[in-house]
Amino acid sequence: MLTLKLSCTPDCDDCFTCGPGTHEEDGVCIPDEEADADTDTDVECGVVAFRRAYGDIWTMDEDGSKQTQVTASDDQKNYPSISPDCSQIAYSNYTALTLNVVDIDGGNDTIILDSGVHWFRPAWSPDGTSLASSSELDGERAIYTMNIDGTGLSRVTDAASFAGDPWYSPDGISRRS
Repeated sequence: MLTLKLSCTPDCDDCFTCGPGTHEEDGVCIPDEEADADTDTDVECGVVAFRRAYGDIWTMDEDGSKQTQVTASDDQKNYPSISPDCSQIAYSNYTALTLNVVDIDGGNDTIILDSGVHWFRPAWSPDGTSLASSSELDGERAIYTMNIDGTGLSRVTDAASFAGDPWYSPDGISRRS
């Protein structure tokens, strides 16, 4: 069973700790290789996914070469996240209030959730079959999991406190303290 690693606010009594390849900053687990909040590097692929100035999703090689535009519209897109097999990118479309998955070459840009609320920091499960993301779908920021086609949406945190920035541990094993 895969266990979701949650990052929490500093006052959280029942938190998951940051696992390998991450570090804690202000109560949030941040991947060590993440250059900024809207960049995802996949070491296996050697590809970086990023957004340009509240615009489209792009990819590039780790050395900055081969910059390639993945999405093309006037919508503001955020939080690109590369799938474990390097074939897709999940992202939040802030303008349309959707959660999308697009092929890494820009094909098949698919809305997987069209819920009328913002989605934050989608994270792929290690096996690439599901995503975790936070949203205020039920009125408070909570973490939800879903299949990569948007089915099986399930809230996995309670309403006791703010929950955001989900990350799966690379091996699917929690680092619970």
